[in-house]
Amino acid sequence: MSKNKYWTERFKQEEARMHALTEIEVRKAAKEYEKSFREIEKDINNWYSRIAKNNDISYADAKKLLNKKELQEFKWTVDEYIKRGRENNLTGEWMKQLENASAKYHIERLEAMKLQISNQVEHLYNGRKYDMDNFLRNTFKDSYYHSAFNIAQGTGVGKKIYALNSNLVDKVINKPWMADGKNFSDRLWQDKENLINTLHTELTQSFIRGDTQDKVIKRFMEKFDTKKHVAARLIRTESAAYQSKGRLQCYGDLDVEKYEIISTLDIKTSHICRDLDGAIFDAKDYEIGVTANPFHPFCRSTTAPYFDDAEDDVRAARDSRTGKTNYVPGDMKYNDWYNKYVVEKPKEKPETVPDVKADLTIEKKQDNIKLEDNTLIKQMSDIYKSWDGENRRTLATELLRANGLEIKPSIKKLKNAYGECAAYLIDDRHRLVQFNLLSTDNRSMEDQVKTIFHELFHANYNNLLTDRKTKVPGDVWSFIEETFAESSAHYLSKAAGIEKNMAFAYPDYLVAALPRLKKMEMFKNCSSVSDFGKIISEFRFGKNRTAQWSKFDGILYNIKNDNFNIKKYAKNYTAYIADNKEKLVEIFISSNPTSKHYKKSILESITDTNDKLHNGETVEISKFKLYKNILILAMDEKGVI
Repeated sequence: MSKNKYWTERFKQEEARMHALTEIEVRKAAKEYEKSFREIEKDINNWYSRIAKNNDISYADAKKLLNKKELQEFKWTVDEYIKRGRENNLTGEWMKQLENASAKYHIERLEAMKLQISNQVEHLYNGRKYDMDNFLRNTFKDSYYHSAFNIAQGTGVGKKIYALNSNLVDKVINKPWMADGKNFSDRLWQDKENLINTLHTELTQSFIRGDTQDKVIKRFMEKFDTKKHVAARLIRTESAAYQSKGRLQCYGDLDVEKYEIISTLDIKTSHICRDLDGAIFDAKDYEIGVTANPFHPFCRSTTAPYFDDAEDDVRAARDSRTGKTNYVPGDMKYNDWYNKYVVEKPKEKPETVPDVKADLTIEKKQDNIKLEDNTLIKQMSDIYKSWDGENRRTLATELLRANGLEIKPSIKKLKNAYGECAAYLIDDRHRLVQFNLLSTDNRSMEDQVKTIFHELFHANYNNLLTDRKTKVPGDVWSFIEETFAESSAHYLSKAAGIEKNMAFAYPDYLVAALPRLKKMEMFKNCSSVSDFGKIISEFRFGKNRTAQWSKFDGILYNIKNDNFNIKKYAKNYTAYIADNKEKLVEIFISSNPTSKHYKKSILESITDTNDKLHNGETVEISKFKLYKNILILAMDEKGVI
């Protein structure tokens, strides 16, 4: 067998091995789609069961009722209808008629069903994104190392190579390889939105037509089957691309100058792959889709190194750092080769918490915050000022993009939060998968923008090396992270020109952390929360971004055990709160509109707690928790001591 014939056969075997691994991922994805469909099928059955139980009217009739306004009590909620029925001892039959009479009830029930579908699809695609990210990382690394192993066995010569570092893998995975500039994450998001819209439309039309549940379920099954095939195509194509990227990286590191296209030749082989089979290219001309596989979806072609003569084999395998040639036995196993020839690259200087710029001046007054300290913050301020003030998704998208984050923000129902960032921790780095804002947020738009800035601080930990759990306990790391995010959010809001005085999220964190942080050199001149936030913003929006908080671990870790006593500390502000409690409570309520009905009781609680703290008396835990919302406002106005 000629040498290059050996390469052809060896890399065909490698392609078959990787193909088998890809098919495992395809089957895994298929099961996830089937599971998601079964959950939606269950929801549809429950929905139709409720319709039958309540002698339902049609969607069209419900719309007519909305237009005719036939009932004087139309604005009642469903619960109010039922309550009135029970109060008047109405029959069960009349109770059903009352329920059916509310067009609002029917429309809302359809929307609730749509929401259930959206949640199921969101859950499916979030899992798919996480799995695809892991799968493609492993595919790239597997292809790289096995290509190096095959070259070592083919040449009979071993060369030490550096283990792939996570920074390189991140860049490869996140960089689009197709001409449209989309990566696998973009395609998943687009496919998810398409499926949600399709299912919503199908559900509404089925309701209008009065279709049976069997028909609805059948149509949904067809849509899921289609998406299952789309997912399989995406997995196979992306897998082929990242295998190809892994080989390219290997060719470069092992100084392979030429490669050959190897196509799987059978009745399924495309014309382009038939024509390119056996073609030889220079490694410098390697371009996926043009001179390297995949050339099309479901492409089964691959590449192999090509050497003009035996001397080229040895030259490619010689260790360029030592000049020595290490011979590899033909029967050497992959794991033995890996343990001997793959070495860790010398560690680079670790990421550290950046020092504050020498020219960064801290102003005592919030109104004097300067924008020229950070060009990115200036850019974000300009984005806010040019925003139409209505669509939060548009603002969040532009701000994320300014920070180099292409993730699409979602406006959705959340549990006990105005916003959230969802991320996975992989190889001590956060991988951002969601940026969510509450759909039912009824606060002022200024407060909602502040939440976007808060979540943006979190979002910027994407791909940063973190010391969470490795050096800093998870709960302490989160305590620091939330303290910093909220402080930064208030600074960014002020920097963007927002003048509204807003309450603080995580008041108990801020009350506990800021006095301790003020003991540090970098924070010693800080007065307001925004002053702290101005410095903290550099950690995520400056040149040296970080997600490592061990520098602050010492001063914040023993919060329960140090000599700092929050209740004694609060006495510094009791007189100020006594004189300004009406104003401070008003600020709190303006950011928490649901509490406006309890203003009187809130004032009474604050007055009672403030008096007891001032006199050194014991205060109730629940009242002190509420009091911290007012205490941090006082600390912000009077200055952190």
